[in-house]
Amino acid sequence: MSSIVVYQYPNFQGKSQRFTTHVEDLKKTEFGCLAGSAQVTGQPWLAYQNPYMMDFVKLLEEGDYPDLSALQVRALRFIVENLENPHLLLFEKDYFEGRCVALTQATKLADVQFDKRARSHYVRSGAWLLYDSESKNGRCLLATAGECKNYEGLNFHDKLSYAVPMKAGNSMRSYSLA
Repeated sequence: MSSIVVYQYPNFQGKSQRFTTHVEDLKKTEFGCLAGSAQVTGQPWLAYQNPYMMDFVKLLEEGDYPDLSALQVRALRFIVENLENPHLLLFEKDYFEGRCVALTQATKLADVQFDKRARSHYVRSGAWLLYDSESKNGRCLLATAGECKNYEGLNFHDKLSYAVPMKAGNSMRSYSLA
């Protein structure tokens, strides 16, 4: 089963709690504090600095995260989408018109002559993180299966530079709670 175990302090110390669904505000749960470290099993999670999933800070794919303290993680979003065979269509114009680029893997859009050109997208499958910089810093949009989105009103017109599909983990990992 996919889950995230969050710990009060870095290096998996202090009190801990396992979650299997979205957490709008860690401070309003029994856990009651920011995440200092975490361990992820199975599907990925998105970590946010502010309650109600505002201000995305980090993608947490399956594995150990011994020090999240500098990120001040306060909210978590569980990615429920099927992440097999990701497929994203990017369009050069609003309303899914103009030149189209199909992606199935992490792509620097400059490599396909589409850097800072996208104005809309359609996600055929998977879940994607769309970044406004190749370094994966700065602004990021979450795009999930079945989603059709225009970037007008999102202040994302002609800004997309890097697209990354999320990867499913192996839900056979397990952790014991302290």
